[in-house]
Amino acid sequence: MFKFVHILSLSLGLIRLAWRLFLDKRIPKFKKIIPLLGIIYLINPFDLIKDYILILGFIDDLLILFGLITLFVITSPGKIIIEKLTSVNKKENDKTMNADYEFIDEE
Repeated sequence: MFKFVHILSLSLGLIRLAWRLFLDKRIPKFKKIIPLLGIIYLINPFDLIKDYILILGFIDDLLILFGLITLFVITSPGKIIIEKLTSVNKKENDKTMNADYEFIDEE
């Protein structure tokens, strides 16, 4: 069960990173076609393994989609990937608040 949660967490992180890269104007447009091909394959009625084969039909769609998303992230420029990853950490750290406190002993 914990492996599934870990895999789901990594997958969501990959999708978030791919979305941020997709919206970045510095990524060439021809590279942005890669994740679009995965979405088109997901919607397309022609599959490698037909969807009426219960589990295998959906697994091949997901594997191809995540494979193309991973390929898109891997082929993106490293500087932009690092920038996107560190900007996420900065946004999370901005939620903290610095404060001074004073301990008063009533005795």
